[in-house]
Amino acid sequence: MIKATRQLLDGTKTNSVLSAISPLSDMDRRDIEGALIKYEEECRQCAQLTGNDVECMDIVKENFRRRMPSAIRQIYPWRNYDWDYGTHAENNYSPEALPKPSNSISGMFQGIKNIVKTVDGMMFVGSPDAASSAFGSDRSSDFPVIGCGNDVRCRGKEYMKRMLTQDEVRRMNNPFLKRKLDGEMSSSYFFQIGTCPRDDIVDEKTCRKNGFIWNVDRFDKSGGNCNQPRYAFVDNSAKPFVGGSNAKGQIIAVTSNISEIADIDILGGFLERSSGSLEIMQCPEVKRKEAFTTGPSRLHVSESESTVSKIVSMVVVVGLLSTLLYGIRKHRR
Repeated sequence: MIKATRQLLDGTKTNSVLSAISPLSDMDRRDIEGALIKYEEECRQCAQLTGNDVECMDIVKENFRRRMPSAIRQIYPWRNYDWDYGTHAENNYSPEALPKPSNSISGMFQGIKNIVKTVDGMMFVGSPDAASSAFGSDRSSDFPVIGCGNDVRCRGKEYMKRMLTQDEVRRMNNPFLKRKLDGEMSSSYFFQIGTCPRDDIVDEKTCRKNGFIWNVDRFDKSGGNCNQPRYAFVDNSAKPFVGGSNAKGQIIAVTSNISEIADIDILGGFLERSSGSLEIMQCPEVKRKEAFTTGPSRLHVSESESTVSKIVSMVVVVGLLSTLLYGIRKHRR
């Protein structure tokens, strides 16, 4: 994957045909090159922290994949999406996490306290809890404090998981994205469900400055259109199964989630209505602006024009492939 990415970047720089049909803008190429640089840096860190552990290298590869222009905005934050409920439970309720009772009267009472704490956690304390953070490294997080112990390699791998930042999403000045994502919301996240046309933005620099997506016009590299990623928010916080109850531990939360899934308005989802723990972002109303270029003034590329460009490009590619296959067959005869 890394080699193929490098070859693609080099090809778009040296091959005029590949550069012409490439959907990547100059800024996209710079983003990918930046991701490659970070990949190499994290590889060196893996070597230092874990001695080139295979699992650590796999984590670095996944970080690289998620930094690609096509993936960096798909989920936000990726760390919340990866929240590990099992590790959080092990950190707080496993035999290794609780005080070990001694062979005495006080030890017997300690054993009872351990059982009460475990039951309390399963029934009343949510996961994540109020002190949690997907980027933390204590027992309230999903960092495997108990699982890793003092293992340097294990801790190194977990450190690498927390290296991915998503500044592209952070730059979006969108009230929909500005909500609490730690504490009990540490496993809640946004996922992209499409885009909103931003006809009010007609140049790539302004588009990218706002964290949006610039689609290059393949027939006019100086043109294109700007689209704002559209998100849905998944509220994964623990909720009580019975209204008014304080019980929202892991067992209760699972039961509540199953019930909620059964009650989800599927039709409402297709009609883009928020439902239950799923909240859908509404596209902003914007007015089309006129784009000015060095040549004659032209209107911003519309969605229909972009679609036509894609169809024409596909026809050209199919035609070239058909001609090539015909030539190969004729040569063989």
